[in-house]
Amino acid sequence: MRKSFQRISAVVRKDAIHLRRDWHTLFLMIAIPVIELFLLAYSATFTARHLPLAVYDQSHDTQSRAFVDSLTNSGYFDLALNANSQAEIIKALDDGQVKIGVVIPSDLSQHIDRQTGTLLILLDGSDAYSLQSAYGAVNALAQKFSMDLPLQTLQENGLSAGQNALPIDTSVQTLYNPSREDLYFIIPGVAAMLLQMFAILGIAMTIVREREWGVAEQLLATPTRPLENIIGKIIPYFALSMFEMVVIHALGYFWFGVPFKGSLPLYLVLAALFVSSSLCVGLLLSTIATTQKQVQTIGALILLLSFLLTGLIFSRIPMPWWTQLIGTVLPVTHFIPIVRGIMVKGVGLSALWPNVVALVLFNLILIVLLPVLSRKRMD
Repeated sequence: MRKSFQRISAVVRKDAIHLRRDWHTLFLMIAIPVIELFLLAYSATFTARHLPLAVYDQSHDTQSRAFVDSLTNSGYFDLALNANSQAEIIKALDDGQVKIGVVIPSDLSQHIDRQTGTLLILLDGSDAYSLQSAYGAVNALAQKFSMDLPLQTLQENGLSAGQNALPIDTSVQTLYNPSREDLYFIIPGVAAMLLQMFAILGIAMTIVREREWGVAEQLLATPTRPLENIIGKIIPYFALSMFEMVVIHALGYFWFGVPFKGSLPLYLVLAALFVSSSLCVGLLLSTIATTQKQVQTIGALILLLSFLLTGLIFSRIPMPWWTQLIGTVLPVTHFIPIVRGIMVKGVGLSALWPNVVALVLFNLILIVLLPVLSRKRMD
């Protein structure tokens, strides 16, 4: 028993010394759970706040203005657009400028007097969070507004406080996903996230493994330049990632029945842009991590960030600015609106250009920085 205890103690001392010397891994093991706690606390919210709202008010009377004020004063919606037509609201939904549109009929006050007031609610069916939150919030606010109408108005129209009839009703129309199928927004988002993780971890693990085995040092004896080495590393994984993308979307379309409404050539071009930016992030990770274990640990953090801060599950709208900033540095944050926009909405480049510009900047910045960082890492 005593000898067994001594052997165990020796192993404990050895691993403790190794862990103390490997301060990179020790820091990651301590810091990442703390980071995850803060991110979960600030990003995992199911309460809709400050959803961008578009209003087409054909009435312009006291009641319509009061209803719009009740929406914006609630804190659930921010008025982002005063539209001049229903088509303008739909275009704003296509572009992602707003998440909900409200069409107020002409002479709303007269319709209320006849108990025939009907509001048309247009929802973005490509975003699960906005769809559920906006639908519940606007219905609750419309009912509350109806019940809060002056008692004198109700009495003048033969209604009593105990009656269930309300002078305003809501007609809800869900765009892009009328049946509100969960898979319509789950499959595109998950596909984007899987592609990012496949690209980042695949190339980062390979480069770090080569460094651990001493293969990377052999490149110093070749005439290959840093930029040429980076491009040579990217090409095989780029081809493999694009093949993986085709497989994932083929399964989504043929097996899960998720429609593809937009332009396939446009999607392939933008997917290639996304894959290349993800591979550049993987190369950047390989310049930071020194062991495969560190790559896996940082990869787990990137996976968590992809779930929480990119709009895959939780909307980025109610998040604090600093969590939105963290999410912005992940390529998948900009690709999720692209894949959902093309697949589910069927929109074109005119509605997606801000996200396309972000991916282009990702590639340009990282391609410039990576040769410098790789040279320092080899030194």
